[in-house]
Amino acid sequence: MSEILQIEGVFAGYGGGDILRGMDLRLEQGTITCIVGPNGAGKSTVMRVVSGVLHPRRGEVRFMGQRIDQMTPKQILQSGIVQVPQNRSLFPAMTVEENVRLGGYTLQDRALVEQRLAEVGEQFPIVRERAKDKAGSLSGGQQKLVEFARGLMLDPKLVLLDEPSMGLEPRILDQVFGTMIEMCKAGRTILLVEQNARQGLESSDRGVVMESGRVLLDGPAKAVLSDERIGDLYLGGHVH
Repeated sequence: MSEILQIEGVFAGYGGGDILRGMDLRLEQGTITCIVGPNGAGKSTVMRVVSGVLHPRRGEVRFMGQRIDQMTPKQILQSGIVQVPQNRSLFPAMTVEENVRLGGYTLQDRALVEQRLAEVGEQFPIVRERAKDKAGSLSGGQQKLVEFARGLMLDPKLVLLDEPSMGLEPRILDQVFGTMIEMCKAGRTILLVEQNARQGLESSDRGVVMESGRVLLDGPAKAVLSDERIGDLYLGGHVH
């Protein structure tokens, strides 16, 4: 199995202060890696660095062997990295289909757009079934699935998921995480940031625990989940 993303010695932050302090992380192709940790550990900052919203002060980020740490977000998007943001990002007054089509806005080939739309409709039936409905009429969980579908319009190799469980009812969580696993089985690599440590790690191949801008623990997700330091770190006790 080959590495698809390498983050090496990254220092990055805002207004002169570093949030990430020597961050190291490597992702294996075709796997799900879940980052957990207390608020302020730097989890979302990692996502911003990988997606190009924030450039590191020091260190390197490589994707498929190419340095991307000084690229623009658009260049990184075109290279094959897509982020599904934490906050709901659909346009509520537009239809489901219109929202999904926006995911392919950089594609010049109209036939390719239609092909991708058909493909995501196969993977996400809600895109077909609710195509003409306003996105604002969907439940929170349904909107999250449509955001996933929109993200796949560019056929990304790496998908960044920032807190996909945020604001969702427990009964919807299994569907959202199950969809994430299916995306991985279809050949995509997923980097997940998740406050719901148990569900995030149970759904992942690898777990990473961050503290103070660095990696504290890194290993098979089940081993990380059972490590008592996670509970001591930020859950006020064991997570199992």
